[in-house]
Amino acid sequence: MSLHGTIFPWAAIGLLPALVACQEPTQIRLEISADASCKDIVATSISVGTLADVESRAAVAEPEGCEGGKVGTLVLIPSGEPDEEISIRVVAGLAKTPAACLADGFKKVAAGEVGCIVARRTLRFEPNETVVVSVRLSAACLDKPCSAGSTCELGQCVP
Repeated sequence: MSLHGTIFPWAAIGLLPALVACQEPTQIRLEISADASCKDIVATSISVGTLADVESRAAVAEPEGCEGGKVGTLVLIPSGEPDEEISIRVVAGLAKTPAACLADGFKKVAAGEVGCIVARRTLRFEPNETVVVSVRLSAACLDKPCSAGSTCELGQCVP
């Protein structure tokens, strides 16, 4: 057997870990922005779960305010299967906290109180891919929380 025949198979096996390591991560990148006035946004809470339980889940992140229309970016990775389905609820409190929005059922409770914007998404992870999801918190959706399984787009509740 030649030297070439002996080294080549072992060299190919040695490259396997490097080839596997080059796979893209399985993740979802949420890019959250707002057309509502940043000066009014107190904080934004982001909850992640299944469609059945996301409404009762605690926030995984709660960035304060926003700058230049950008609330922030959050990267999520699967906790189970690489193609699992997740639901996301984003609640922005304008002149009040997201916790106050949740406590009062997303309703205005005092004169002069601005209110809440709620956005939802349900999607699947794609194995070895970064899925980018833009969530725009629209002023047209102020105090229109919609029902679980739907979201507000341009002032209207849509699936």
